[in-house]
Amino acid sequence: MKKYACSILMYATVAMAAVASPQPNIILAMADDMGWGDPSYNSLHVTYTDGTPHPDQGWINTPTLDAMAASGVRFDRFYSAAPVCSPTRASCLTGRNPYRLGITKANKGHLEMDETPLSEILSAAGYSCGHFGKWHLGTLTTLRYDSNRGKPGETANYSAPWHHDYDSCFVTEASVPTWHPYRIPVNGTPLPTSFSDTNFNGTHYWRMPTADYETAGEGDVVPVEYVNNAVDGDDSRMLARESIDFMRSAVSNSEPFFLVLWFHTPHRQLVDPEEIEDVESSDALKDAIEDMDEALAMVRNELGVLGVQSNTMFWVTSDNGPEDGTDSPNEIDPTRPFRSGRFRERKRWLYDGGIRVPGILEWPNVVTNAFATDYPAVTSDYYPTILDYLGLSAPTQRPLDGVSLRPVIEGAAGDRPKPMGFLYPGTQSWVADRYKIISIDGTTDGWELYDMDNTPFGEDVEENALATASTIGTQPPELQTVYNSMIAEYNAWRSSVDVDSAYIHSSQPTAELASPFDTVVGPFSVTVVFSEAVSGLEESDFVIENGSITNLTGDATNWTFTVVAAADGTVTVSLPEGAAFDVDGNPSAEANSLSVFHGVPPGGEVVGTNLIQLVWQTVDADGNVPGNQDNNLEKFSTPEGAFTTTLYTRGAGTSPLRRVRIFSRFDLSALLGKAVTSAYLEFNGYSLNDNTAADLEVVALASDWAVSGTPLPTFEHATAGSAVNGGSIISDLGSGLAKDYSVDVTEMVANWASGTWVNHGLRIQLADVAANNGLGIKTSGMGAIQLRVAFLTEASELQLSPESELAISLEAPATVATGTVDASFIYGSDSNYVEITSVEVIQQQHPGAFRVVGYTPPMELTDPAPASETLYIEFDQSGTGLAEGQSSTGLVEVVWNETGGNACTNLLPVVLSYFAHIDESCLLQNNFDGDGSNDIGPDFEIQSINNPQNTGLSDASTGVVSFSAPSDSRPNVTLVSSSPLDLSANYSFTVTWNLESIASDAFTISKNGLFLGVQNKKDDAWNNVTSLGIGIRSSAGAGDLDLVYGKGENKGSESPLLASGTLADASIQDGFTVALTVNYDNTWSVSTTGLSTNINASGTLSHVTYSEVASTLFASTALQLNKNVALHTLTHDSVSVTLPVEGAASSAILQIDLASGGILNIGGSNLTATATYMLQGRTNLLEGIWDDIATTTGVTQAGWNELVSTNNSMYYRIHASP
Repeated sequence: MKKYACSILMYATVAMAAVASPQPNIILAMADDMGWGDPSYNSLHVTYTDGTPHPDQGWINTPTLDAMAASGVRFDRFYSAAPVCSPTRASCLTGRNPYRLGITKANKGHLEMDETPLSEILSAAGYSCGHFGKWHLGTLTTLRYDSNRGKPGETANYSAPWHHDYDSCFVTEASVPTWHPYRIPVNGTPLPTSFSDTNFNGTHYWRMPTADYETAGEGDVVPVEYVNNAVDGDDSRMLARESIDFMRSAVSNSEPFFLVLWFHTPHRQLVDPEEIEDVESSDALKDAIEDMDEALAMVRNELGVLGVQSNTMFWVTSDNGPEDGTDSPNEIDPTRPFRSGRFRERKRWLYDGGIRVPGILEWPNVVTNAFATDYPAVTSDYYPTILDYLGLSAPTQRPLDGVSLRPVIEGAAGDRPKPMGFLYPGTQSWVADRYKIISIDGTTDGWELYDMDNTPFGEDVEENALATASTIGTQPPELQTVYNSMIAEYNAWRSSVDVDSAYIHSSQPTAELASPFDTVVGPFSVTVVFSEAVSGLEESDFVIENGSITNLTGDATNWTFTVVAAADGTVTVSLPEGAAFDVDGNPSAEANSLSVFHGVPPGGEVVGTNLIQLVWQTVDADGNVPGNQDNNLEKFSTPEGAFTTTLYTRGAGTSPLRRVRIFSRFDLSALLGKAVTSAYLEFNGYSLNDNTAADLEVVALASDWAVSGTPLPTFEHATAGSAVNGGSIISDLGSGLAKDYSVDVTEMVANWASGTWVNHGLRIQLADVAANNGLGIKTSGMGAIQLRVAFLTEASELQLSPESELAISLEAPATVATGTVDASFIYGSDSNYVEITSVEVIQQQHPGAFRVVGYTPPMELTDPAPASETLYIEFDQSGTGLAEGQSSTGLVEVVWNETGGNACTNLLPVVLSYFAHIDESCLLQNNFDGDGSNDIGPDFEIQSINNPQNTGLSDASTGVVSFSAPSDSRPNVTLVSSSPLDLSANYSFTVTWNLESIASDAFTISKNGLFLGVQNKKDDAWNNVTSLGIGIRSSAGAGDLDLVYGKGENKGSESPLLASGTLADASIQDGFTVALTVNYDNTWSVSTTGLSTNINASGTLSHVTYSEVASTLFASTALQLNKNVALHTLTHDSVSVTLPVEGAASSAILQIDLASGGILNIGGSNLTATATYMLQGRTNLLEGIWDDIATTTGVTQAGWNELVSTNNSMYYRIHASP
């Protein structure tokens, strides 16, 4: 087992203390865009590949971070869960990969209400919870414009600290300037005096709302006069002061605290406190980080003043690597910047420069001797680590990706139990202990493999791949195995992310929880079986909702315990990941969740019965059947002779003939399928003596036996489960050494009744066969052996199918339609039939239209159960006045009774939908605009078809269109979004079509096929528009798929995607989706699901441009069917547009003046210093070069690269004025 090398900073050994008591305080501190090489404890060791020190070593001085790294655990290979802000923050609070939460990049998605973040779990455990600084996990207002996404009426992403059980907060939605955070980042600008002041930067600070948290439309905004500080405008120190107030309050109330302190530093906008150097300058960066380090010192020192520093778990990290464009003074290699520690790339990349970040844990009570480790850890590990130390869990925990770092912290870590998966739009990575694979081309075919432990001298980390998709075939077999197995692991993990299921690595032991009981009225047993031998399992590892655990026993793979319910209701048993470990130190995977109902179900009752022994036999240790009776039977004779011919079990010190065991079997046919609540083996027994200690045992048998013939019972007959102890046979004896016995065999009988075990009977024996004692058992008369069993009977129940609603369809011109209801009786007692006494349709919207046919009362349902009968409900449209496109409702009432029981009633809603019938070919242009106009065609007056709904891009709700073509013509249907979007100012857009039910048995597409795309007009999907989309053509059962374009009358293929003949009619399946991405530089990508051959392709447009479709974008779906097809329904489930930009697009026109000579290349166009250009402003004009433009009312500044030659790139400043 690999042990990670640790560099001991203070002593030669690592000594760890147990988790502190009382509960530790917890601080999660995070910088914003701070690179691995920014803190001086790392930067002092950054060198070039030949060992030459980098000239910027130690240029930023961070004494507080250095001191924490020197006194705690320094993680030298610590990763952010994503290369940008919001996703990493989500991982910290949930322990889950951010893609599971839908937070795939900055300003995307939000922390959903059904997640269980640390704040909610810790609040329930008595913690005071506070969040200070950046939030970035949702908007903070629905009432005003704020930051990136807040605006009046915007509720879709409204998710704030007050929604997640925080007690205090002082937060912003997104970034603010590092100096004077309420002011625009322009040196010398006066502080704003109000939020309407043009010098206000647009992002507010918020506190907890004074109104009800559930209904408040925003938090309490922090006024400008509170934030403005003419003496000290540093944002980080202000956050430290707020955090200190929170800590003081919690400590004064004797509450442990959970403090999330997420600094805005050193994210842009970086402002020089002296307001001399330019915004985003190296000096501004240095000042901001050093001020943040001072703020950390303020918090750290206050812990000492409050007397809680020793018992505070203090984590520090960054959300991703450094931003592009702000570097150390002597930077010459922007792809391996000093700020990244010269790891490859930076923010927005999954190479290590974008995700390897500083990682520190300081916790004096636990980390008593400091050390550094190269164990690979990630921000998702915070959550399971904290819960592990506190012994907490979330009852509704969703699958985790992080692992507990407790073994690392306590110096006992082996390999990481499962690798770390990373995702960012267009790229993915899978990182294990030694190896890493990464794909940056947007597909899973372009994998590169790197050895992260062994970098050859003279090379940088991730400089030369060990293998790629094109070279892996020439590599040694062992390297091919690594490459292929990592890709397979990644694919399995990615699949689990897509459906949000748990990922189990191949090295992890699995566990299965089971119980023979579904329903109980007392304590019940649970077994847990591991896939391999484990150790370290404790009762406290199990999570029991509505109950407690006791009597955990077992070892290796099989364990059992007892659960005692706290109250009637469902008891849930779960076992989180990492509860036990195999011999290699791999933690167990999360087990299945087990639910058992405690109590008598409504309408049910507990019924008792006594079962008489069917057959019995004895066998001795020498294999004699019956067991040797010489000198045995006489030992059980009493003066009355009561035990002379009874069963007996005996032990003996020396003679095998005197060691006898009893075999017994009972008739359990009355229990089959019943929920057994208790079972006791009862009898009157007579002991041989009262001076030789011996215990009675009862154990279930695992194979058949016969009283005579074959197979005979054997002394060591196979058994099932564990033996049940029946107590001492020499204690509490009465007259004649006899007493009554009652042995709890509930689990045994429950396993038989449920069919888990076959009833082969049981064996009665002495626990110690060498004990010189024995027991005789009565077989008749008072005290004869029997099973006393109690079980549950369910309430009588009549089930109607369908359960929720009977839907009947009527297509014009027909006037009558029929629907069916199956009535099934689930027996609750021993009755042999039930009768249905009445069936009618009540509360009819159109009286008399619904009627019951083919029913004659009473209708009997007889054995075997469950019995069922079909009820027929007919609807007659004649005389109702019901028009096509309308519906009619009613309520089916079924009255019934079980023999001898009371009358019962079941109700089932029924809905009749009256559909239109289209008899000839037409172009169906339906934009679902809800304006009541005729959208069907010139010769039709149908107002609606199948009650279509609005499918505009604004809400992407569902629309349904039904159509048919009984004549020799091909029907067409076109759906176009109701209003356009102007996306011209965006870096790109993605349109996703979800056609939930586009396939059916009779469905065939004509040669003109299916078009899913975008267009610049809504008037016509085929002519006089500029369009781009996915086209499927099919003829004679063979189809192809292309990226197609239209430009006026010109139409054709931009790029073939699937060759002719690849798609047949059946190739288009339910769940068909298409995603089309178009970028401002005219590159595109397409991916599909629900095809027999799916695609994931990309390229560059040659016939149409981004601007031609983005300025007035409509989403459209056009479909043409083959002739003479039956009625079909196209379910247009959703169309949505995704905008992959980090901030709101600017609509300003920018005038660009180059500040120095040369050529500026933007998007393939050269701009020279001798001319002035007007460009449309956008937040991401050119990714990696033109990024995060800060638009203000004064001056807009942006970074750019002067592209002199391929290998010679210089960095200049330009100014943009509105």
